[in-house]
Amino acid sequence: MTRTNKQSLEVAIIGGGTTGLALALGLLNRDVNFTIYERVQKFEELGVGITFTPNAQRAMEALDPRVLQSFISVATQSSGGTIGFVDGFREQGEDPHISVEDPFFQVDIKEGFKACRRCDFVDQIAKYIPVENVRFGKSLESVETDGDSGKAILSFRDGEKVKADIGVLSSMW
Repeated sequence: MTRTNKQSLEVAIIGGGTTGLALALGLLNRDVNFTIYERVQKFEELGVGITFTPNAQRAMEALDPRVLQSFISVATQSSGGTIGFVDGFREQGEDPHISVEDPFFQVDIKEGFKACRRCDFVDQIAKYIPVENVRFGKSLESVETDGDSGKAILSFRDGEKVKADIGVLSSMW
């Protein structure tokens, strides 16, 4: 792939977990300017398990082959079992016929399914992200739109304000 000058577009990614880092690597692969704003002082993730469907793995490869390779390098083969998908949208007790703990459906994963710890996946992807594209210790307070330019204005807890063409919140909490 022939590299061109970076586009003038500036993307602000809020959160340096699996989603934020994968997005950053995809933008890096396409020569799009970005900055990751992460509230902690280094990339870290919980050690809980994560797995990706074949469609998700194809999306990783399309985003940047290094995302998929990062997963494959730390994933292990499953010997089988089931994955339960639960309803994360309803409050417990909202519908007496549905228990929040009961899966919507279960998938028999048989052999050949791969899984890894999220922290290991994050460690692998983070190796590809240039340090100059990351700002640690940045806790987002609010996002507004600049009426003149239409850009996002991100306000952080430390009082700093940053403008970006696009702001992406990559974390749910």
